[in-house]
Amino acid sequence: MPFLFILLADRMGLDVTASTAPLHVFVKFTDDATGTTFNVEATSGANPAKDSWYAKNLPMTDIALKNGVYMQSLTRQEAVVVMATVSVEHHLQKKQYNKAIEMAELLLPHYPKYAYLYTKIGTAYHGILKDNFYKRYPALKDIPKQERQVYQFLSEQNHLAFDKAEALGWRPKEQVR
Repeated sequence: MPFLFILLADRMGLDVTASTAPLHVFVKFTDDATGTTFNVEATSGANPAKDSWYAKNLPMTDIALKNGVYMQSLTRQEAVVVMATVSVEHHLQKKQYNKAIEMAELLLPHYPKYAYLYTKIGTAYHGILKDNFYKRYPALKDIPKQERQVYQFLSEQNHLAFDKAEALGWRPKEQVR
């Protein structure tokens, strides 16, 4: 809905952009007459929403705000990345983990502060680990020597992806404030 709202408002000559909060996309509208920017909830009657509402209902870390991960006006390119992330999520849902990783890595250079995308990469690596190792080997010591290097690589990539998201200020919901 936010993207449809943006397309229509843009056609009307209004100054609108997409923005994000944890697991949420909304619209930022700038009034040309006053220069004031408002948050608009396209999925809730196009009603305005204050930054404090997002902070209360969609908790985010101060680090994420400082790094511009959330609450910023997105460029057109960044907005396209947010839209295309649906494709990454689709591949994850279908357990097509390598395709999800490939798509996410194509998108990241166009929006490197999109912490959510790093979490999707980490999730994809976890899916590969689960299917190829966790289900087959009850303990780490049970992994055959010839497969340990692959396991180690996948495990490192999983941790690296989540480390990158956390460095930007992302945290699992239960760890925020």
